[in-house]
Amino acid sequence: PNANQNVDDAGHVTSESPESPFKRDWKPLTEGNWENEINNVPLLMKTLPSGQNDDPSQSVAYQALQDLLYNGEPIEVATNFRHQGNDAVKEGRWNDALIFYTKGIETPGLVVDARDAGSRCTDGQESGRLEGGISLLSVLHSNRAAVNDKLQRREAVINDCKKSLHYNPTNLKAIFRLARNYELTQEFSQAIKCGNDGIKIEKESETRNEDAKNGLITLVKRCTRKFEEAERRRKLQTEIRTKYKAAFKRRGMKMDLSEFEFTQDPETGHYRGRIPDTEQLIRYDAKEDTIYYPMILAYPRTSMSDVVEGANEKDMVGEHVYTVLDESPPWDTNGEYRPDAVKVKVERKTIPMDRVISAVVKQLGDFNGIITLAIEPKGS
Repeated sequence: PNANQNVDDAGHVTSESPESPFKRDWKPLTEGNWENEINNVPLLMKTLPSGQNDDPSQSVAYQALQDLLYNGEPIEVATNFRHQGNDAVKEGRWNDALIFYTKGIETPGLVVDARDAGSRCTDGQESGRLEGGISLLSVLHSNRAAVNDKLQRREAVINDCKKSLHYNPTNLKAIFRLARNYELTQEFSQAIKCGNDGIKIEKESETRNEDAKNGLITLVKRCTRKFEEAERRRKLQTEIRTKYKAAFKRRGMKMDLSEFEFTQDPETGHYRGRIPDTEQLIRYDAKEDTIYYPMILAYPRTSMSDVVEGANEKDMVGEHVYTVLDESPPWDTNGEYRPDAVKVKVERKTIPMDRVISAVVKQLGDFNGIITLAIEPKGS
C-alpha cells in the first residue's frame, strides 16, 4: 500500500487511512506541562488517550507502539533511554534529555531498593540483574542531575544526586555535583561535608581519580572560607540586632527586626539597619545612643514628596520642614508651601513644628521604621 492506504486484518489493501487517532496539536514543552505533553506521544504514553480505551483497533495500535519501546529486559529498556538521553545532551536538547532519563528511571521492573538488594539476592543471575539495575539507576539519576544543573534547577539537582548516591555511594560525579549545588544554594556546611566524603572515597578507591580529588579539595577550601565569612556576618547581624533592640526598649518601643539586614559603617562606626523591602536605613550611633530615622515629607495635594535620609531623633520636626522648603519647590507655582504657611500632620493629626522626632515616633501606631509627615497649606 502507499502512504495514503491502509491494510485490514486479512491483509487486504483498503481505502485511504483515516486520520490518525494520535494526531494532535503539539504544544511547546514547559516545566509545568512536559509530563502531560509527553504522555500524548504514542511511543511514550503510559495511558491511552481519553475515549480510546474501548476501541480495539486503537488499543492494538497503542499496544504495538508500547511494545516497540518496552520490548526487552528492564535493564535493556532503561539503557536504551539512557543512550537517547545522552544523544539529546550532545545536541543540547535539554528537555528531551530530561524526558529520556526520567523514562529510564521509571522503567517497570528496574526500581529496586539498593539497601535491601543484597539480602534479596540468592540466585547468581538475579543478583547480577539487581546489581546492574542499581548501577544504572545511579547513572540515570546522575545524568538527570547534570541536565537539571544545566537548567539551573538547584533543588532538582540536589534531589537527583542524593538518589544517585543512594544506589551508588561512590559515584564521584554525583558527589561533586551535589557539593557544588550545596555551595550555590549557600549551604556551605553541607557542601564541606559532601566534599570531604568524596575525598575520602576517592582515596580509598582502587582506581584513583586525581582530577576529581583536586576538584573536591578546591571546593572544600573555597566553601570553608565562605562558611567562615557567613558565620562572621551572622554573628555581626546578631550583635547589631541586639543593640537595636536594647535601644528601642530604652525608648519604650518595640519593632520587628527579624527581617532587617544590619551592617556597620566603616567610616563613622554607626550601625545601619536596612528596612525590609526598601533601601531606607535606620542608623544608630551607639556611642551617643542616638537613632537616625528616614523621614518622608509628603505633599498629598500634589502627589509630590521629599525624603530626609537621616533625621536625628532629637531634632524638631520644624527644623527639617524649614530646611526642605527654604527654597520654593519648582512644582509650588502658587507659593503655598512656604515654611511659615504649612501645617504638619501625622496620621491625620496636626502636630506643632517644635515636636521632637522621638515623640513623633511614639505617636505612630504601626511603625515600620519610616516616619511619614503630611505637609499641607494652612488654609487647606
